[in-house]
Amino acid sequence: MITTWLEAASKNDYQAILFETLKSTYAPNKVKQMKGWVPILARLTKPKSLQNFIVQANACLNHDSWDELKHIIAPTLVIGGGEDHIVGPNTSTQLASQIPNVQLHTYEELGHGAFEEATDFQKRVVSFLKDNHNKKNA
Repeated sequence: MITTWLEAASKNDYQAILFETLKSTYAPNKVKQMKGWVPILARLTKPKSLQNFIVQANACLNHDSWDELKHIIAPTLVIGGGEDHIVGPNTSTQLASQIPNVQLHTYEELGHGAFEEATDFQKRVVSFLKDNHNKKNA
């Protein structure tokens, strides 16, 4: 996905970046609801330059901290979508496999936008935080 975004950015096509992000982030029914807004959002939110976007996208492609994950000692919650087309559908599972004190939840039917689409997302995060706060204070 990042290479697709970079290609659109090289053409200064912000609308394409937004549309590809929409398609890759949300479930098909949400894409259908939102796609008419993409041209309007592109006009309203387009930055003066896409240079910062290009720098950040290249950093995503080239930065590798995989070997550092095993050093995370804090309780960690990894939540992902089974249909994530931005980072990949198995990325959450792979990420969680490298972190020692981890709890993993995958919304199999959702994509990268699971944090917006899952009705229990916020409750799940709050529950994780409360549980770990209680363990710390026990």
